[in-house]
Amino acid sequence: MTELLNQIIPLLITCIIGVIAVVIKGVGDVAIKFILTKRDETIEKIGRVEYEKRIATALDIWGIVDEHFRINDLIEHTIDDKTNLFNEMLLDRIPSLTQTDLDYLRQTIAGQINSGRGALTAPQEE
Repeated sequence: MTELLNQIIPLLITCIIGVIAVVIKGVGDVAIKFILTKRDETIEKIGRVEYEKRIATALDIWGIVDEHFRINDLIEHTIDDKTNLFNEMLLDRIPSLTQTDLDYLRQTIAGQINSGRGALTAPQEE
C-alpha cells in the first residue's frame, strides 16, 4: 500500500501543479487583456482631451485675431495677415504643432465660425 501511495502521490502532485499552471495562465491572459484595454482607453481619452484643448486654444486665438482685424482699411491683405497671425499665436501657445496641424485647426475653427454665418448671407425668400 505504501509503495502504491509513493507512486500515486508524485503523479497527483504533478497533475495538481499542471492544473494550477493552466488556471494561472488563464487568469494572467485575462488580466493582461484587461490591462491593455484600460491602457488603450486611457490613451484615447488623453488624445481626446488634447484634441479638445487644441480646439479651445485655436478658438480663443481665432477670436483674438478676428478682433484685431475687425476694423481695417486695407482689406486686400487681411486674410493673409489673419492667417499668419493665427499661426504665430497658436504656435506660441502650442509649440509642437506642425504646419499641417495649424492648417487643420484653422480650417476647423473657420468651419465652426462660418457655419453660423450662412443664415446671414443666404438669399431671403419673399
